[in-house]
Parts: sequence; C-alpha cells; structure tokens
Amino acid sequence: MRDAVVQQLAESIVRGVTPAGTTLPTENDFIRQFGVSRTVVREALKALEIMGLVHIQQGRGTLVLGREEWDMLDPAVLSLEMDGRESKRLFNDLMEVRLALECQVAEQAALRVSDEQLARMSDLLNLTRERRHLPDEYVELDVMFHEMIGQAADNRIIAAVMHVLHAPLRQHRRVSTRFPGSTEMAQRSHEQIFDRLRHRDPAGARQAMRAHLDNVWQQWRAMTAELDSVERALTAEPT
Repeated sequence: MRDAVVQQLAESIVRGVTPAGTTLPTENDFIRQFGVSRTVVREALKALEIMGLVHIQQGRGTLVLGREEWDMLDPAVLSLEMDGRESKRLFNDLMEVRLALECQVAEQAALRVSDEQLARMSDLLNLTRERRHLPDEYVELDVMFHEMIGQAADNRIIAAVMHVLHAPLRQHRRVSTRFPGSTEMAQRSHEQIFDRLRHRDPAGARQAMRAHLDNVWQQWRAMTAELDSVERALTAEPT
C-alpha cells in the first residue's frame, strides 16, 4: 500500500497537478483518502522526502518542493519526468550522459570482460536475433545487453548509474522500437559491439558503442520530428 500512495502522490507532484509551494493535506486527510494506516502515510511521505519532492516540516505540514530540489537520479522521479512534458529535453540530456558514459564503459569492458560474460552475451544476442520482430520483448533484452556490458566493465558505481539510466530509457525504447527498422539496426549494432568485446579491442568497442548511440539518437530525432509534424497538422487552424 505504501508504494501505491507514493506513486500517486509523486505523479501528482512531478506532473504539476500539485505545484511547488503547496502544503500537502494532513496525515488524517491521507488516511481517509487512501484508506491506509498512519504508519503507511508517514512512510510514504518520508519516501517522497528522500526523493526530494517534499520537505516535511514538523508541526507545519509537508511542503512540495520545486524541480531544482528533486533527486533526478531516483529511478521513480526520472521515469515520471521522462513520461511528462519535459520528456524530449530529458531524453536529449540522457543521451548526452550515455554518450559520455557508455562509450567509456564499452572500452573498459573490452579490457575486463571474462569468457563467461562473453558466453552469456552471445546467448543473449542469439535470443534477441530471434525476438527482433517482437518489440516489447526486444526492449527488455536490449536493456539487458547494455547492463551486461556495464557489469563486464567491473565498476560498481558505473553499473549502478547505468541501472538508473536504463529505467526511463526503457520507456522510450518501447516507443522507438516501433520505428521501422529500429530493432534490426539495434541488433546489428549490438553484434558489432560484441565482436569488439570478444576481440578485447577497447578502441573498437568504444567506436562501436558511439556509432550505436549516435544511431539511436538520430532515429529518435527523426521520429519526434515526424510526430511534431503530425501534431502541428492536427492542431493547425483551417484556412
């Protein structure tokens, strides 16, 4: 129950329904609204405070904070933001981070990957090759491949950061995989990255990852430009 309360309140804040500066209802109000115990309400508010969405003021209520205070590395906050009005900008921000991070990760992975990890990647690529015509399944396997590379780099901080980034990116991949040829392009890129990892070629792995992420970004730009064009046509006033 606590998670459901957190999700509903977080969505209301992140999507602007409950704006910054608002004082949230009292614990008793939430108890009646959600039909939960006082303990659940307090745990939910504490979770929101950890996420940077609110500040609990003892004796003065719970204040909703502005976006500049939010913990953008919290997977729940980031996922909600990626699903809202800031989604285009945030996707571009995330792609810049991925270009800076994942190219380095691929280079390190090529130096540190074990034979066992390579075998698991090979099995996964065989599976993605079979599932490339099933976009929803492919997305999960796509994310798993990138997480495997992060694990092969053998850096726990990098692996944790990549895990945070992949949660919201999974949402956008579910959209972008509908773009014609998307999964086939991703499959080719993943196999090229794997080939460089298999040959323990750090420079080649970095280059292959860069090419892959550039393709993803270009594809996203093309898709959003097309959607924007359709939206403008639908909202244009008749002449």
